[in-house]
Amino acid sequence: MEPHKLLPYLLQPDISNLAPDIIAVYVQAAIKVFGFWASELAERWDDDNLPELKQVVESVLARVRELAASQHIEVQERVSSSVSIKVYGID
Repeated sequence: MEPHKLLPYLLQPDISNLAPDIIAVYVQAAIKVFGFWASELAERWDDDNLPELKQVVESVLARVRELAASQHIEVQERVSSSVSIKVYGID
């Protein structure tokens, strides 16, 4: 199972066309999927996983930053309560 491959679908730009409460559900689901995947990855960590981890984190953060600028307060609140946009150590 590769849950991180679900993230681009949950955060695709087309979700911006959905109702704000539905977008908020997508954001919450994406954060939960990411957390599950990161936890699994940590349990079987290998330094070879780092490039993939960086790519997934950068991709999720890019999309979350876009959603944080949504005109809908529900979406802004869900993003801000779900994830901190600052990530340290990802270069």
